[in-house]
Amino acid sequence: MSLLGNGLKGGLGTGIGIGIGVAIAAPIVWPIIGAILKPAAKAGLVGGITLFEKSRELVGDVVAEAKAETYGHAAAKK
Repeated sequence: MSLLGNGLKGGLGTGIGIGIGVAIAAPIVWPIIGAILKPAAKAGLVGGITLFEKSRELVGDVVAEAKAETYGHAAAKK
């Protein structure tokens, strides 16, 4: 904990060291993160598209009912 505490206060050398570490680790870690996140993102998109389609269907049904009610009452009054 002391190392992180001092590192976060650090100066230019600490910042350069962290930057070099990230630059070295990124090509190794990034494909692993991508392999984990891609299926999760895809599942989220599939869920979102499904939700969108179902809600659009529901709204269409409600609009159709409202139109039938509106035009049905107007026709009955004539």
